[in-house]
Amino acid sequence: MKEFIKKYNIYFLFIPAILIIINNSFSHVILPLDELWNFQFVYKMYNGFTIYKDATVVTTPLFFMIGNILFHIFGATINVFRLYNVFTYLLVYLLIFFIFRKLDINKNLAFLYLVSILTQTYGIIGGGTSYNALCIAFILLGILVHLNCYNQKRYNLYQGIIIFLIFFTKQSIGVFYAFGIVLFELVDKKFSKEFFVNQFKKFFCFLFPTILFCLFMYINGYFFDFVNYAFGGLLEFAHSNSSMHNRIFIFVFILVCICTLFIKTRKFLSEDQKRKTTFLFIMGMCASLINLPLMNLAHMSYSYLVIYLSFFYILDITLIKHIVNTDKHYNYCNLCSFIILILTLLYIFSQTYASLLHLNKFEKTHPFYNAPFSDRTIDGINVLTKYIERKNKYGFNVIIIAPDSGYIMIPLKQSNGAFDLVLRGNLGYKGVEKLIEQIEATKNTEFLMYTDDDKVFWQEPEEIREYIINNLDKQGEILHYSIYAK
Repeated sequence: MKEFIKKYNIYFLFIPAILIIINNSFSHVILPLDELWNFQFVYKMYNGFTIYKDATVVTTPLFFMIGNILFHIFGATINVFRLYNVFTYLLVYLLIFFIFRKLDINKNLAFLYLVSILTQTYGIIGGGTSYNALCIAFILLGILVHLNCYNQKRYNLYQGIIIFLIFFTKQSIGVFYAFGIVLFELVDKKFSKEFFVNQFKKFFCFLFPTILFCLFMYINGYFFDFVNYAFGGLLEFAHSNSSMHNRIFIFVFILVCICTLFIKTRKFLSEDQKRKTTFLFIMGMCASLINLPLMNLAHMSYSYLVIYLSFFYILDITLIKHIVNTDKHYNYCNLCSFIILILTLLYIFSQTYASLLHLNKFEKTHPFYNAPFSDRTIDGINVLTKYIERKNKYGFNVIIIAPDSGYIMIPLKQSNGAFDLVLRGNLGYKGVEKLIEQIEATKNTEFLMYTDDDKVFWQEPEEIREYIINNLDKQGEILHYSIYAK
């Protein structure tokens, strides 16, 4: 038993790391951000609505399809969606550990590096599961495949499938990943017959399932809607990028470039180490393009999950491996990892305790059952659902044009199409103009919008808000919304 524990002691240390992931997934209050929006899209699919027609998803559909399958197996609730988050991030951090091990890093050091990454990035776990997180998991899987079987016969088959999985989780990241894989092979093998044959094999392995996927969407009648929403409004996301995030992104890019160039000139490193450094650098830089076209802190955190691989590998082969090299040192690494994890866990518990006091009292069949909400939000949900049900009974439709509309439309099991998330970049080609035309054509409809301009989300198109205020009749107010009738 003692030998067993000694042999697998690292895996026992995963327990507090798993607790961090679980705690961050389940304890935070649900806000009108990505988690609510993605949950609403999957919940629409579960209730029979059509993706892209009724759920204005702007990425390729694999993430939402997997969520729909999970809902049909475990039930359509927010906590099942959060369980999806736990599985995704467990996969991400496990893959990081296995990649470090495949890079010939000692298991104790590999876990210490993993803990360092986890403590720097655990904040994004609380944002809820997303296509970005799933893409990172697939990217890490592709990196592990590269380290395991580069130059083997099946390598191009595996990479073609992984490119497909990433592309149909989020189209832009799929392109960036494929570019990174091809660029490294170009650097490594130069222009040659073998190089072009390998790219053809990858392309064919990507193209075959892609055609089947597109054919499936065409048969089900939403292929053209998919093209419109997934590609039509893509560039509009860059409307309000932060200059601060731009500067941070450039700083990290330059720093990793300098480190990589330093490695390439070191004579004490093997050619294999230099090749792995080049590969990780290229993949890290391509992963950093996740920031495009919408550059913000969350997207940067996702990309850093891959960039950190390059940073810690360089640190390990140039410095740490020459200092930490005995059983005593490795025991210190484990102790250090354990202390960091426990302190992080205690800090997170202290931050989330208040959230756990706000577990709601919705019925078990309610999609938000047993998830933390503020009392004010719960009261608002109850008031607005009753208001909309009463209006529906008398033949009126009610559309909430606000980022928190999911609070109401999810329990009502209703869909107003693109009106359920009116954000710039989420509306497809000329989406703002099309929505204004739809508003003009509506009858017996009320539109609810924030009364206070300061509450308006930065991605909401001003044109739609101004059109409703200037052309519809204001009927009154309910909670923090103004009511406009058509």
